[in-house]
Parts: sequence; C-alpha cells; structure tokens
Amino acid sequence: MLTVSAVSSAPLEATISVGGGTVDPSTGIATISGTITCPRRASLYVEGTLRQVRQGIFVARGYVSASEACTPGAPVSWSMEVDTETSVIFGAGPATFKRYYLSAYAGWHQWFEMDEIEVSSLQLV
Repeated sequence: MLTVSAVSSAPLEATISVGGGTVDPSTGIATISGTITCPRRASLYVEGTLRQVRQGIFVARGYVSASEACTPGAPVSWSMEVDTETSVIFGAGPATFKRYYLSAYAGWHQWFEMDEIEVSSLQLV
C-alpha cells in the first residue's frame, strides 16, 4: 500500500532558548539548559560561548557546540555541559550565553543557517 502526504513549502525555521544553568562547585563545570522549537522535524546545530563576568572583570569562558533533534508540536528540552577555557572556573551568579551560529536541516532541500549573534542572560546556581 502506498501512502502519499502533502509536502509543506513553508520555510524551515527554528528557535533556541536558554533557560538557566547550574554549576558543579567541585569542578566548576556549568550545565546550561533550555528549549528548541521547530515547525517540522529537523536536526538543529548551535555554536556559541558561555561567559561569566564578576566585579567587571572577565572571569570564565567556554565554547558551546551541540546538535539536537527537533520535533514539531512542542518545545524540546536540551542541556549541555560547559567547561572553562580559561584558568578560572564557572561559579554561581549571572552569566551570558552568546549564540553566534544556528543551523537546521530537514532534508536536502530544507535547511537554513543563521549567523546573527543572539545574547541571552542566565543565572548559574
């Protein structure tokens, strides 16, 4: 039996949000989390940095790169660990996630890339 379904011609879109994070005080490794949403099933890839500043002085920074499957209908939760690239570990307090690249892929003819910088503030606890 052959089943045929309509193919959407709407452009592929995706959004990522950062909700918050935690820090392991013994290692200084931060875990950040949030949600992704897509109007159709897609693979999502994101790159950025997690930065933390204390008393106006740069303290910690870590590179973030992750991929996740996005399912339409409801936001999909994600989380990732971030280790510092500097000699100072992450600690509890305000931090900034700077997303500088986002791409989604839903087949050879359905993909997009965004290289607009988006900055999200979050609280590490």
